[in-house]
Amino acid sequence: MEENPDPKIDFSSSEEFMLAIQNYFGVPMPACLQVLGEVIPTNHPTDKGNRVDAFGRNIATTRMNGGGAQYVHSSVQHEIEGMLNRSGIRTKSGVGVFKDVVAQDDPEKAKQVILVDIVVVTGNLSSNNAAKARFGSSASLTDVKSCAPKSNYLPNTVNHRQDSVDHEYRRRARAEDRKLGYQQGEVGPVETRLKEYGVNGRVLGLVIGGYGEFSSDVYNLVELAVGQRTIEHAQHFAGDKDKTRAMFRTHLYRRLSFTGHRAWARMRLDRLKLVWAEIIPGFGEREYNRKDEELSMMEEFVFLHPENFSTF
Repeated sequence: MEENPDPKIDFSSSEEFMLAIQNYFGVPMPACLQVLGEVIPTNHPTDKGNRVDAFGRNIATTRMNGGGAQYVHSSVQHEIEGMLNRSGIRTKSGVGVFKDVVAQDDPEKAKQVILVDIVVVTGNLSSNNAAKARFGSSASLTDVKSCAPKSNYLPNTVNHRQDSVDHEYRRRARAEDRKLGYQQGEVGPVETRLKEYGVNGRVLGLVIGGYGEFSSDVYNLVELAVGQRTIEHAQHFAGDKDKTRAMFRTHLYRRLSFTGHRAWARMRLDRLKLVWAEIIPGFGEREYNRKDEELSMMEEFVFLHPENFSTF
């Protein structure tokens, strides 16, 4: 992991930084060694009995109540949206994309039937951006996912998870059409709406892996952002466009990797506190547990928007 790609963002603690470095190099984590073999608290039946391992794999994969799982998802989504917006690419919330065509009487429930994280608007982008051809003519739907590192973790795990995202959306769209009375093989209004986006309705799977790597859909969005920035740069400066693209690409890759490692480290730290609380009743009560809702929301905002709280 190279130097911080942006002086406005940083790790919130030395412990967070050390966990990120240890995860990057795949070495044992002293924070996990302190509670090695302890049972990880969970209410999920298939995860009960999972114990802390030296590399922090089980603490990241076990389904726990609380423990910062949302930080990874929210951090990646925030960074990708920011990357696109700073590059002049509009994004919209994916909430309610299907609400007027699903079989739900309650509009609020309808919003939750098929959830989309980000709608990437590409229709207004310049045709000089070669990466635009990889996306639909108007907009693409995306869903952010994470793959925590397991003992049998494979190099292409993120792309396998990416491909399953599109299959899941198509299956759910067809299931909603069945509720509306459409038969097997018939294309109903939900699947029709899905096909209005992207390339023949393909939903982009924006997947972060357990070691800071991302799926190919994420890197395609990077290329889209690089293309826009290169076009803007050429309007004001002369120079080799290939070198300009390489400069922007390197910067965006580093920001994404930094964000991913930082999010995994924060999640592990939060979950290890829950393990310690099982060992020592009341552990961290004064420092961690006695937090009102407003303070918790403020801490999460600071974590997801570090550029607003940089130190001098």
